[in-house]
Amino acid sequence: MKVFIAATPDVEQKELDDVIDLLSRTSGLIQFKGLPKLEYVVLDDFLDWGKSLENLMALSFDQLFDICKTYRKYYYNTERISKSDFVVVLTAIPNKNKWFSSFRENNIFVDINDWEKYTNKDPKFGISYQVVENIFQSLLKLNVEIGDVESEPNIHWHPLGCINDMCQNKRDVILKLRTADICESCQEKFIKEGNSIELGTQIQGILEIIRSGLVRKFLDNGEVIPKKIEVRKVGKIFKVFIEGFDKPIGIEALARTLYVFYLKNLDGVSQYDLQKNYSQIKDLYFKIRRGGDELSLLNLTKIGGDNSFYKEVNYINKALNNLLGEALVEFYLLKKVGDVYKVSITEDYILIDNSL
Repeated sequence: MKVFIAATPDVEQKELDDVIDLLSRTSGLIQFKGLPKLEYVVLDDFLDWGKSLENLMALSFDQLFDICKTYRKYYYNTERISKSDFVVVLTAIPNKNKWFSSFRENNIFVDINDWEKYTNKDPKFGISYQVVENIFQSLLKLNVEIGDVESEPNIHWHPLGCINDMCQNKRDVILKLRTADICESCQEKFIKEGNSIELGTQIQGILEIIRSGLVRKFLDNGEVIPKKIEVRKVGKIFKVFIEGFDKPIGIEALARTLYVFYLKNLDGVSQYDLQKNYSQIKDLYFKIRRGGDELSLLNLTKIGGDNSFYKEVNYINKALNNLLGEALVEFYLLKKVGDVYKVSITEDYILIDNSL
């Protein structure tokens, strides 16, 4: 299922890009893709309203869905937009009914105004939620047109924290954004309409990403100071400790070798350049694990899809998350930055035994 996201010319390109990026952070059946914005003159030619879109202060639902249809027609051939694909238009031009958004079949519009007021966060979270909400409601085949929505049984007039809360009082919208919930009744209807659990799971995953960006965190209240990380000998074994924690990072010798190597190479090294540094890695490995097997080391550093590099990186990062938690872990994770993998912590916080 493809979801094409466009915008009227009054929307900044960064606002559009931010929404597409946020929605694309999950993988699954739904694929999000941006459409280049059309200029007023192009839209006016297609719409043929006798008055330029640029000069209109508010739009009816019919006009907003006409804009969706215009994008669908304009990019029909180049993007191969099918009838089953969704087309979403973000706009800063208010709608006459003052709704956050709405859909008609597979066309959706979203009002981008005032989301900072309702969420106290970046507008991309509220806007992205509206995109997902309308996709979900369309898949449920809900009737949400003006004059008909009152009789729709799966629209909740009293807020439950469900994606289908009506939110007549617009400030109530923060409840469903922060819960990322889909109530049992709405889930049942989703399945009844022939939608897969896989699709519903992806939708919930996107809602959870949005929720995590909206909830208030202690991390918003100030800067976290990193703790010192030390590689030291315990008996005959080198282990990696972080200040304030009694136990070392729980990783085996091969992962410890890789991690210490990156602590010693803070500018970063690409996975493909590990072979160039093989002698340094080998020297570390046989100090960290006396009598180790060089075969596992060769498998770590070789180029190809069957090497163990990514497995060890995931193993290291999982152990760091388990030990440190969200506030501290970002300093120590082994992450890809550009073309290289590196650790974010600076040299001032690193102590490594001189024999390494």
